[in-house]
Amino acid sequence: MKRSSKVIDATPTWAPFTGWSVLLEYEAGIGLGGTGAAELAFARRLDRLADAFAAVTGETFARLPQESFHITLCDGINAGMRKHLAPDSRQLLDPLVATTVVGEEIDALRRAAERPIHWRPVALEIRGHAVVVTVRTNAGLDDVRTQRLRLLERLGSITGAQLVTPWRPHMTLGYLVDDEHIDRTRAQCPTVWEGSSPEPGGTQATLLTDRAGVYEFSDMATFWSVSAH
Repeated sequence: MKRSSKVIDATPTWAPFTGWSVLLEYEAGIGLGGTGAAELAFARRLDRLADAFAAVTGETFARLPQESFHITLCDGINAGMRKHLAPDSRQLLDPLVATTVVGEEIDALRRAAERPIHWRPVALEIRGHAVVVTVRTNAGLDDVRTQRLRLLERLGSITGAQLVTPWRPHMTLGYLVDDEHIDRTRAQCPTVWEGSSPEPGGTQATLLTDRAGVYEFSDMATFWSVSAH
């Protein structure tokens, strides 16, 4: 049985996990604090999903607070990567150092994300120990993907680590404490998704993002902005 590196128990007690990422932002930043009808419908849908998932998994699911919900545009450097980093590049764990060293690439990615992008929830999945809601948009984001790739390649060239990964936009609802029953839990995802579907005729659940920022984190429930807007 493998335990999650990001959560200690389902209370939840979050394990220390430091680093930084580039996150998409909406209204006041991250978290589901939007006031529009579509954003409120989005928040309610995710809240129902988290409730329903917790009901079928019990004490194996650690739910994140809504104020930490976000869509990651690009993972930066985090403590889980430390052993793969060249020793002289570990200073990039500090986002203030990173934004100086790869500031040009970060700024280009942020500029590419400065547009209205409407996201809709489409599926509930388990990725590793993370319980996520996949989100999609009809917007063309080729330039965003290009700048994301540039940033990851630049970070990889400095650290000596393989950091390039496909972008699969999602919001994380929480984490499974361990993988003891993960296959059974994964099989329940479609049922949980269908059971929390919105009522016919209700407001379509969408989230509008229009910019991106660099965020530091101390664990998976605690994020703060280090970007200058």
